[in-house]
Amino acid sequence: AWTADPDFIKVERDFVADEEVSLEEYEEVARMLQLPLEEVKLPDVKMILLIEPEHKSQIDRHFKALRMAIKYYGLWYGPYPYETVTMVDPPFRTSSGGMEYPTFFTAGTGILRSKKVLSPEGVIIHEFGHGYWYGLCANNEFEEAWLDEGINSYSEGKVLAVAYGPGAIPLSFRRIPLSWFCKLPEYYNYELERAAAINVVELDPITTVSWKFHDRGSYGLNVYDRASVCLHTLEGLVGEEMMLRILRTFQMRFRYKHPQTQ
Repeated sequence: AWTADPDFIKVERDFVADEEVSLEEYEEVARMLQLPLEEVKLPDVKMILLIEPEHKSQIDRHFKALRMAIKYYGLWYGPYPYETVTMVDPPFRTSSGGMEYPTFFTAGTGILRSKKVLSPEGVIIHEFGHGYWYGLCANNEFEEAWLDEGINSYSEGKVLAVAYGPGAIPLSFRRIPLSWFCKLPEYYNYELERAAAINVVELDPITTVSWKFHDRGSYGLNVYDRASVCLHTLEGLVGEEMMLRILRTFQMRFRYKHPQTQ
């Protein structure tokens, strides 16, 4: 994949594993995964940002979100195997945000983005995460979309929770974010997903092939939200540590392979 825009500001920074992850964090993850310490160590990664000039005040926000994604996806699901990752801030309202390719993804933001609302953080973490769930663990996105979108939505929510805590509901008036002026209710991703998933339980199974869903809404709510809720339910049954081992094993067993719903 490639992109071109004469207005892009190019910024490069490094994810330095020794600065981002403490020995105590490595030891805790190794204990939870029941793996040797060396197997959970992370490599350094060159981070590249291409951002529109009107969004340059959000450069630090973009890099923090990417650092958190590299850190937690790496600790939980296995080290990021590439030397670089490029995130692109596409021009506003060009319908080109939120797309993912190996080592390269588009995010998306606007001028008035309150730090209380976790956007663009959510889309950055989600699109980076697709490098794992569809990129490395390469399911058929058309026939079994839940295997990447569902697992990745679950993973995104976990990263946001540990790195940022709850975010404010993104309400606006005449496109002006209300979070700039008042305290809005806060939520974790899984709470919103659970509320949304209730509406589609009778329409389609999660495993429906993409072109056979009742409509676009059923597709989105099932393969993103409902699938994530199911994974949270499984985590509640087996426990957080076992769930972590399940997904780590799944990711590493099927890296560079094509898993299917079993």
